[in-house]
Amino acid sequence: MIEKLSGANFFVTGVTGFLAKIIVEKLLFSVPNVGKIYLLIRTKKNQSPADRLHKLMTSRVFNRLRSERKDAAEFIFQHLVVVSGDITMERLGMSDADIAMVQEDVNIFIHSAATINFNEPLADAVNQNVLGTLRLFAIAQHCKRLLAFTHISTAYVNCIKKGLVEEVVYPLDFDPQQMLDTLLEKSPEEIDKLTPQLLGEYPNSYTFTKSLTEHLLIQRRGNIPLLLFRSTIIGASYKEPSPGWIDTISAASALYVTAGVGVMKFMLAHRPDRIGDQVPADLVSNSLIAATADIVGEDRYNVVQMGTSKDRPLTWNYVKKTILPYLLKRPPKRTFSKPYFFFVNSDSVYNALYFLQYRVPIAGYNVYAHLLGTQDDKKQALMWKRFEQRVRMMVGNFNFFVNNEWIFDTSNNYKIIDKMSPAEVEAFFMDPGAIDWEEYLLAFCYGMKLNLLKEYDTVFPLEDRHCPVYLRDDFGSDFAWAFRNDEEGMDIYKIHSPEKINEDLFYTDRVRLAIRSEAEEEGISEKEAQKRARDIIRVMVGTVDMKVMRTEGYLFRKFYRHMYKGIFIDEMGMKKVQLAAQNGPLILIPSHRSYVDFLITSFFMYDHGLPIPRIAAGDDFLNMFFVNWVFRNSGAFFMRRSFNNDSLYKTIFAEYVQQILSHGHPLEFFIEGTRSRSGKTLPPKFGLLSVIVDAVADGLLENAHIAPVCICYDRIVEEESHALELYGDIKTKPSTRDLIKASLTKLTNLSLGRISIQFSDPIPVTEFINSYSQQRSSNAIPSNPYSRPSIFESSGDHEPETSFQDFKLTASRPETPRKKRPDEFD
Repeated sequence: MIEKLSGANFFVTGVTGFLAKIIVEKLLFSVPNVGKIYLLIRTKKNQSPADRLHKLMTSRVFNRLRSERKDAAEFIFQHLVVVSGDITMERLGMSDADIAMVQEDVNIFIHSAATINFNEPLADAVNQNVLGTLRLFAIAQHCKRLLAFTHISTAYVNCIKKGLVEEVVYPLDFDPQQMLDTLLEKSPEEIDKLTPQLLGEYPNSYTFTKSLTEHLLIQRRGNIPLLLFRSTIIGASYKEPSPGWIDTISAASALYVTAGVGVMKFMLAHRPDRIGDQVPADLVSNSLIAATADIVGEDRYNVVQMGTSKDRPLTWNYVKKTILPYLLKRPPKRTFSKPYFFFVNSDSVYNALYFLQYRVPIAGYNVYAHLLGTQDDKKQALMWKRFEQRVRMMVGNFNFFVNNEWIFDTSNNYKIIDKMSPAEVEAFFMDPGAIDWEEYLLAFCYGMKLNLLKEYDTVFPLEDRHCPVYLRDDFGSDFAWAFRNDEEGMDIYKIHSPEKINEDLFYTDRVRLAIRSEAEEEGISEKEAQKRARDIIRVMVGTVDMKVMRTEGYLFRKFYRHMYKGIFIDEMGMKKVQLAAQNGPLILIPSHRSYVDFLITSFFMYDHGLPIPRIAAGDDFLNMFFVNWVFRNSGAFFMRRSFNNDSLYKTIFAEYVQQILSHGHPLEFFIEGTRSRSGKTLPPKFGLLSVIVDAVADGLLENAHIAPVCICYDRIVEEESHALELYGDIKTKPSTRDLIKASLTKLTNLSLGRISIQFSDPIPVTEFINSYSQQRSSNAIPSNPYSRPSIFESSGDHEPETSFQDFKLTASRPETPRKKRPDEFD
């Protein structure tokens, strides 16, 4: 369908604005054999239209073209033609020669120019938004080869309606032409006085004039193909021409920028869970171009809305939840204060806060400047007064849209997608239902810092492999973090409680069969075997007590802040871990250098809204008073250092791990088996990993995702003891007393530098098994490349050596046919 635009010449207005730049770039980049693109540009601040075109051509919006084409500069210059004019003037201020040229050459008009100032005096808004459009349409009516006229309106022309807003032109309660005639008869002063009466239910002059323009265009259409394109709140680009591209502080970007630099601290929102219909600029541009192609040469008009409220709703609360943590971790370099933002649902509370936050300090400074200050102080006071006025205006502009909610129908957009070829659908991404909001909002922040705040060393969030965990140190911040109400990530422990898994473990088929086998092999009664099984389970199992976890989180954040300069997370890798966690049980396998590994893993999982993992810990910790209770209530469960030939213990342990994973609990264990004293990675111990792979291969688990994690320290807490052990000293068993003593010493006397956490791509176990099977069948892998050493053999350390030898459990499993699987996994 896009090929209908091939060879067409375009006339675009508003090209020095944000959206029109993206439209022009997309036309140049994706429309085959695009013709000339005439750009209406007015003289501004002693800059001629040609000068402004030259500035436009150097914009970063064309970086994609420059990277794709060696002749980009020449290509852009050949296709862009400047036309001097102004939409506020009769005949657009164009010369006769330029009008004749346009009417001879142009096939498609895209009208983007408008005032988007909500507080524009009504007379000025009418001149620009209504008359400017009609002036352009009058020129288009006399074009010799006109194919389409596209008018960029706004979805909020119907903001006076509630609920679902359809893609239709709703009738007005007044005659559009009579309203225009009335407005033209009156002076600007008279219009100002009558503005509230004229606007009626419309909240501002912008939505009123846009609505009026739509009706007037339909009245004048004749047989001209007309597109009324309505978008909701336009934000930074999602993908094109680059993630987060934006060059204008308006609409949502005004809120994000002011919050990011610490100016805007709060906003009135009676219900922050309302939908805030924002849409990426590139989806708007792509949909507009495709919708224009759809009406080319057809005697009809079409209304196409582009928004996200129906297909991918976004709430203001989610925006805050996503953007604020990023701004706290990666704040702009120049800020007024620490970035922080919250919604206020009470008018009286909001007014009081606004008075104290802005009015009182600015008024006080103004008094000081005029009574005691210098001339510079007076200038500064005036600047702050204007600043407060701008904040008040921005809040007023947003207030109506934040405190109301609409659902905008986008059916016509999807009808157009259905007409497009697969290649066109890929090239013109315009499906709002496919937006990843977290990815988009982070890209928005990236573009804001890069393009608006000119921080050219900004790292794209999804490629930020060293993003610091923000540890606020202001009063109450640790408590607020640890005891926050957001427990969505811990829902799995409410749905499938660890206590219920512990209770049911004894009654599973495998355990019951193992108990009978134990009684027969040991020559004891089944009752005695049952007692032994219950004792094993009692010592082994653990639970997740959120009160304990929250208290730990509160204390550990304080410890981390004093002991470490920063904790840096591979956010791109963390994103992949979060996605993997949605598709089956997650198994974290961190490197093991320090006892802090146990804590830091739970820390970053909780910080990113994921369930705290169940930790496989050595039974050495059972000898540590109080510590064993903390571990057991923090998700840990305990394993013997050696299973020897205890088939009952093997079966109970394997069944427990399988039950944990089958109920969706994430699992954490250390494949090295022990902390590396030298800092080098130790050979892996495959025991616990074998249990997991066996469970998937035998169909006991549908799938699982293994996520390798590298935890690196500038310095570790145990560096002194590790050095002594390498020197030859005997390792002492851990004790609660030694732990407390070491913690207090390190906390008060030591700075341990930074912790860096990196993630490898999660590995789906089923994909690994299938790949391994294919390689084995083609003899690409030698048979039994490793032997399987005994489970948890003693290594002189006090942590489990997770390795198995011939750990098949066939004697203790129900006698069902075993599924064919790869050769013994090692």
